[in-house]
Amino acid sequence: MPSFDYARRELLRALQRMVVALGAGAVGTSELLQASKELRQPVALSKASLDLDLLYLLLNSLEKLLQQGEHQYVLTVTQSLYERWLAAPDLRDDTAMASWELRLGLLMACALEYVLSWYQRAPQLIAFYNELEGRFLRAGNLKKDKERLQAAQLLARRGRHQRVLWRFEEAEQACQEGLQLLQGQELSPLWTHFLCEYAHLAATRGDENLWLQRLDAARSSVLALPGSERAKALNQVTYMQGEGYKRLAFHLHKPLALARREQAARLAYQLFQEWDGLSIELPGFESLVMQVSRAQCLILLDPAAAIEEAQRLILVVQDHYPTLLGKLSRLIWLAEQRLQLGDAGFLSLLQEGKTIAYSAGYQLL
Repeated sequence: MPSFDYARRELLRALQRMVVALGAGAVGTSELLQASKELRQPVALSKASLDLDLLYLLLNSLEKLLQQGEHQYVLTVTQSLYERWLAAPDLRDDTAMASWELRLGLLMACALEYVLSWYQRAPQLIAFYNELEGRFLRAGNLKKDKERLQAAQLLARRGRHQRVLWRFEEAEQACQEGLQLLQGQELSPLWTHFLCEYAHLAATRGDENLWLQRLDAARSSVLALPGSERAKALNQVTYMQGEGYKRLAFHLHKPLALARREQAARLAYQLFQEWDGLSIELPGFESLVMQVSRAQCLILLDPAAAIEEAQRLILVVQDHYPTLLGKLSRLIWLAEQRLQLGDAGFLSLLQEGKTIAYSAGYQLL
């Protein structure tokens, strides 16, 4: 039977109080790290020594910290705990403990999403999501609503990385399976995500007609959501329409004239408004991604302004969302190329794909 460790439980309660204080700006991250140092000690785990109440408090606290942007800290703690969990056969092989391990693994994966470099993270994250799916979420075992929801969350996150690697068939299958898993419990962020992602896959492929058809279908589907969520869902569809135009503006496999690319970038820029959508991401992160997307459009419209905006955003994201640093670095490089090469040279760079920022099926932005 799992045991109880009252001293460490009091430490967790102190950590929870620190989380609240951190959110209110009353303490700093360094104080949080010092106060919870004992929780990260590399002691062996076993079912006999595990305090489930303590684990429950810890995961709740880490999820709150993730919401507050402390992704590096959450990753450090979850990686340590996950590695020790896998090293304990009585935990790893006990089906009664599987839900705890899956929750820990998904939390670790979410932290990885915000820490790993944007353009290098896809293979590592796909492999980890595959591992979690193989251990816990085989299709025949998804009998409970909670299990179906966890499977849909995994499909949503993994599918985006499959799209980045141009594994379109797998990504489209993820959307279709995710929508099927949510039938009867159309949870707004996930439901909207799959609808928008399904459309965005067509834009990434360069199929404009199919992209617009799927966007219309997404708008029709979210109209069935409750009024309090419908407006945010429609805003999410509009935002993703902007992402689609941006994808076309910088598409490397379509022979588009520069004027057509600039027009697409202008339409995208206009559709990227103040963030108020419905997404599976943290609102603060999604707002920053939207700002990065607007700056990317400026590569074609005003490259000097694009560089200036990217440099501003670097100062904003470097502490809490380091995954975006690579995205901003590429933005600056492309804007510099736009300034140096002129219209004809930059169009040639896009059409021929001759750029250090692109290779073998990876998207440019």
